[in-house]
Amino acid sequence: MLLGANHRGHWGRTVHVELVVAGVLMVLVTMALLWTDGLTKADRLVRDLLVTANARPPHPDIVIVAIDDESLRALGRWPWHRSLQARAIDRIETDAPKVIGLNILMGDRGARNEATEDALAEAIRRSGHVVLPVWAASADADQVIKPLPELAAAAAALGHVNQLVDTDGIARHYENHLRLNAQSWVHFASAMRSLAQGVAADSPNAGPVTD
Repeated sequence: MLLGANHRGHWGRTVHVELVVAGVLMVLVTMALLWTDGLTKADRLVRDLLVTANARPPHPDIVIVAIDDESLRALGRWPWHRSLQARAIDRIETDAPKVIGLNILMGDRGARNEATEDALAEAIRRSGHVVLPVWAASADADQVIKPLPELAAAAAALGHVNQLVDTDGIARHYENHLRLNAQSWVHFASAMRSLAQGVAADSPNAGPVTD
């Protein structure tokens, strides 16, 4: 099709105007998304869909011994006496696990646990591969909840259990190392994996949990 000079000029101006309008609309949409946190929400949605699509069943060797309603009905209200937790570790040890993660904060003795921590400390020491948790209530090193000294000394490793929660209440990532002043801990899951693989939790080969 042949166009005259006037038609070609008109067509060129039309395309130019349309490109300008499209550019302005893109800028406005981008600003609106930024203003309403839309880009972050879209990114989270895509990430969640990808994680769901690539989800794999847990390894059959991983066993969760939960403190659930049935356990509370059978053994009484929480907190349980530390000697009961010691017996639980001894029972789990009969299945020869590579590592035990006792994800219970034990920063104080509590009203029901004043008698002794010796039984639990001895069970942890006897196992030789128990990981205990550390939790930082704030960025202040004085607000760190660590296991009682005798329990920490008996444990094979300590790992932090702090979570990074997004504004929608979902934890999608974590800090592999938590550093407060001169203190440092790897994540609880990383400490467990490292111990199971025979790698020191503070070794550069420990790395984050990716599988």
